[in-house]
Amino acid sequence: MDIVLPINFAYLKERYRQGDELADFIRDLVVPNVVERFSLDSRVSSVELISDFDFTMVVAGFEKAVVTHHGIDTSLDSDEVASEIIRVRQSKSPVIVHGNPLFPFVSVASLASAYDAVQSGAVASAVGATVERSSVQDWSLLPEYDLGIFTVYSVASFGQGRHRLTPPFDAVGLAAVELIGLREADDFDLFNLILNSGFLI
Repeated sequence: MDIVLPINFAYLKERYRQGDELADFIRDLVVPNVVERFSLDSRVSSVELISDFDFTMVVAGFEKAVVTHHGIDTSLDSDEVASEIIRVRQSKSPVIVHGNPLFPFVSVASLASAYDAVQSGAVASAVGATVERSSVQDWSLLPEYDLGIFTVYSVASFGQGRHRLTPPFDAVGLAAVELIGLREADDFDLFNLILNSGFLI
C-alpha cells in the first residue's frame, strides 16, 4: 500500500499557535521517524509526504520516501484537502491511505487492515476509531471515530460523493498508544519517552 502523509506547517502554526517549536519538532524528529518506521514494513510500497516544506533532504536515506513539495491552502476543509491530495500525489493507487504525522504511533497493521477492507471492496472507506464497531452496519458507534487520525478511501468513491468517509465504512479500533496526538509542546516529552523506550508498533 502507498501511504500519503500531508502536513502543512502554515496550518500547524495557524491552528495550534505554538510558533516554530512544534513545527520544528515535527519536521526534524517526528516525520523522519514515522517515514522510517513505515518504510521498514514490507506491506508499505511508498510513503509520500505532501507538504509546504521540502522534505527531500530530510528523508533522503529512506528508499520508499516520496516528496511532493506542495502547499495546500489552509482555508480548505478536510474533504477539499483530500481532493487536492488526489490531484497532486505522485502515487496513482486507486486506494488512498491518508495518514497524519500528528498521530505518529498509528501502526502499519491498523492501516493495512483498513486498506485491505477498502481494496477488497468490502467497504468504500475506513477510519481510525477509539472503539471498533461490531460490523460495518453498526451505526450506533459513529461518534467513536476520528477523521484526524487516518482515513482510507477509494478514489472512485471519493469522486462520487467528494467525501473521504463514504458508507459503508469500517472503523478500525486503535490501541491507546495509537491515539496519542501531538498538538502542544507538552506532547514532546511523551513522544520522546515512547521513542526512547524502544516501543515500535
